[in-house]
Amino acid sequence: MKKFLKFIIGLVLVLVILAFGIFFYVVIYVDDIIANTAKTVVPQMTKTDFDIEKVKIEPLEGKVEIINLYLGNPEGFPEGHALKFDKIQVHVDWKSLQSDKIIINTFVINGLDAFLYKKGENNSNLRVILENIDSYVEELKKSQNLVDVEEVKD
Repeated sequence: MKKFLKFIIGLVLVLVILAFGIFFYVVIYVDDIIANTAKTVVPQMTKTDFDIEKVKIEPLEGKVEIINLYLGNPEGFPEGHALKFDKIQVHVDWKSLQSDKIIINTFVINGLDAFLYKKGENNSNLRVILENIDSYVEELKKSQNLVDVEEVKD
């Protein structure tokens, strides 16, 4: 019985240490995790080149900073970027994230460089990017059998 009790206590300790290790890993590397996820997902969504130099997140303070964001043009438009930012800073009231209204204390964009290329009457590089995002979201919904909230209301 004592061996079994020691085994259970040891197992619980190992699981607690493992949980703390995973928690601290995520807290320490959350910036890199989000930046790398964005570098993977955004090009799939927009069908463009995309890069971020750095993401800094202070979750307890409600602060996010994105440094050197690059969003390229879609296929069929000139090479180069559609949007480029040197820095984006957002500071939200952390407590408001749990309410119906999110309070944004600060929203700063530094070094915005945007190009709008028009093709015809109703087409542009930014419109194609938005359409690509919409298409990606619709495909994601279909693959996960999700429906719009608006569809449920009707």
